[in-house]
Amino acid sequence: MATILGVGKTETRSYPGTAEALFSAAQRAIATLPGWKVGRVESDATQGLIDGSVRISGASWGENFQVNVGPASPEGTPVTMNVSLRFGLIDWGKRSKDLHTFFAALDAELPPAGPSPG
Repeated sequence: MATILGVGKTETRSYPGTAEALFSAAQRAIATLPGWKVGRVESDATQGLIDGSVRISGASWGENFQVNVGPASPEGTPVTMNVSLRFGLIDWGKRSKDLHTFFAALDAELPPAGPSPG
């Protein structure tokens, strides 16, 4: 499904564990993804931010992404990813694919428990 350019596409999942552990897992996950490049990383003990980009592909002129981790709550630690087009009017489903790719890589870096609902 094609999406018209506008605001980025965002997804949030909640995981058990500390923000520090999830932030580390998010960095490892991105490092495993071909064509994904980290630009800026900021973190403290309660939350973290990763900015980066995904290279140009046949479906797009590339995307920018931002991953926010934390702060933790009794319900879990949120991991939010926002993906936006660098240039172009239609994404041909690429932002949704990027979200799926990131969260699949993050899940692979975590213990088998997986995300909690929410």
